[in-house]
Amino acid sequence: MMDETKIVTEWLTRRGGIELPSWGRSMFPFMMEGERSSFEAFSHDGLRIGEVYLFITTEGKLVCHRLYDIQGEGDSKQYIFKGDTNIVPDEPVNAARILGCFTGTYKKKGWIPAHHWKLSLLTWITLNIPLWPKMVRRYLSFRRL
Repeated sequence: MMDETKIVTEWLTRRGGIELPSWGRSMFPFMMEGERSSFEAFSHDGLRIGEVYLFITTEGKLVCHRLYDIQGEGDSKQYIFKGDTNIVPDEPVNAARILGCFTGTYKKKGWIPAHHWKLSLLTWITLNIPLWPKMVRRYLSFRRL
């Protein structure tokens, strides 16, 4: 693990939550670059498809993406995540690499909790409209955000 992931893991373990700046465009417009997102420790029994989680990739990078699928049973469970604007899902993740659950973000107008109707609507769109990632990517390429 990289130093950042060790620090975040330790902070979540000891404090129960952490705020991190968002970077990249994989979760646009759910999370935008520069916004602070909040995560808290959670029970791995409660992982739900559609929710957003913070996890560590095999390369040791911190990533925040949406849970799309759960494969396998028991200790061999693998979790499939994908950024909302990504075409292809991330590589499977085991439970030990999932660090925290998204609880909200600070946008220009202030704090928006994870279950705010706007974020819930974006979640529904992302999970139910297959062309959504391509449409958002096209928009971002024109806007150069």
